[in-house]
Amino acid sequence: MLKKNSENQISKSVKMDADLVLLIAQDLNQKISDNFISNVTILNSTDILLSFSFFRSDKLFISLDHNYPRIGLLKLEESFQTLDGNLSSNLRKELRGCRILKIEQTNDDRIIKITLSELGSDFLRHQKNLYLEFIPHRPNLIIVGENNRIRFATHYNQSATTRQIKRGGLYSAPSLLDYQITKKEHDLERFYQTLKEDFSVSIKKRIAEKFAPFFTFLARREKLLLKKEEIILQELKVAHSKLIYQEYGNLLLSFPDEDISRILIENKIPFDLEKNRIANANHHFIVYKKAKRQIEFQNEELLRIKEEIKYLNHLKIQSEFADEKDMVEISSSILNDKNGKEKKKKAKQKKQKNINFINLNETKIFYGKSDKQNDELTFKIADFKHTFLHISTSPGAHIVIAKNNPTEEELLFGAELALILSKKNDGDVNYALIKDLKKGNKLGLVVLKKYQTIHINKIRSASIEEFEKQGIIIR
Repeated sequence: MLKKNSENQISKSVKMDADLVLLIAQDLNQKISDNFISNVTILNSTDILLSFSFFRSDKLFISLDHNYPRIGLLKLEESFQTLDGNLSSNLRKELRGCRILKIEQTNDDRIIKITLSELGSDFLRHQKNLYLEFIPHRPNLIIVGENNRIRFATHYNQSATTRQIKRGGLYSAPSLLDYQITKKEHDLERFYQTLKEDFSVSIKKRIAEKFAPFFTFLARREKLLLKKEEIILQELKVAHSKLIYQEYGNLLLSFPDEDISRILIENKIPFDLEKNRIANANHHFIVYKKAKRQIEFQNEELLRIKEEIKYLNHLKIQSEFADEKDMVEISSSILNDKNGKEKKKKAKQKKQKNINFINLNETKIFYGKSDKQNDELTFKIADFKHTFLHISTSPGAHIVIAKNNPTEEELLFGAELALILSKKNDGDVNYALIKDLKKGNKLGLVVLKKYQTIHINKIRSASIEEFEKQGIIIR
């Protein structure tokens, strides 16, 4: 899960200084000038993608991350839906359909100026400028009209005394006083490679923001359950201390009246002087029975809380390996679907299988990334002779080796995958034939009628390399 402190994961090996910005501007000018901006996609609160009419193989990735702003062309096969909001509506209004005339560095600083041509309401073409300021701690995207008046900015600063950024105000470049220019060589290809790596962090940030209600719910619910668990443990401690009241009652009934005073003093037995010995004994039995019932009830409640906490942790682990489509399934298991109509509409359409797998010597090993995928994989896709693997005693991903009689190496590799997807480096993994499974009473829950166990002391480094090579990111 991305989630917090995602900026710490961003590559710091190549920083954008004025020299690198110049190289990027020259490269962009050569590649995407004379293109029309066909689409604007808001990935998250700081990152943007621009698509082009002719240069379709690449998209322009613009990040206004507070600590590490950056820009560059990326080859992206997948497409993303823009996140709705003021930023999306304003940028689409200002940029879509504009023709790129020129891209250049400005003010010899970490600023790129993109000169655009747009068709106005008078059906004539007008020029405007898009300024991208990649200055750490104060990055900005500013759109300026022909009269050098600011039409839009991602960050306004109307109260500044030196450089105001306000709608309708004049645009001026920031001062160079905070930046020392140093001429040095830069490898543009290396920078683009780190940019590609950083993009995965941007997507994680997108997921964190888009599914923020889900992650907030998990955190708040776990906090509430832990507090409730603490209260129950305190109540159990008190209830257990009252179990001795049974002994108190028995002692009151076991000795004659002349010995009662001695018994009360020796055993520190509470005694109501307004009641006789029998009434006091009956009262103590009532206290004991009430404490016993409370212990039974609280133990059941404690077990339920522990199971729910375990399930919440299971969802958090699933989220670590989930993409955006997976997160829809994972979050829907907790939150009510706000798009009910859309869900019903999609339910009428033919369902497409979206099950992940990796290859080991031409053998496919499937794995689920949500409870829904786990259930579909195990009970709808897998053959009854295929082998099922799952970590022992804890929720986790369903692993299916799509082969009859898998080898020992394939079983070991599948067991390691089960541990990795549960954020573990060692432990027991149970395996069984699909025919020896039956559905549990919850989605993704499986009962193994007959199984064997593999114990993993430590996941092999070669296996971890293979997982990462095939797209499973180990954190």
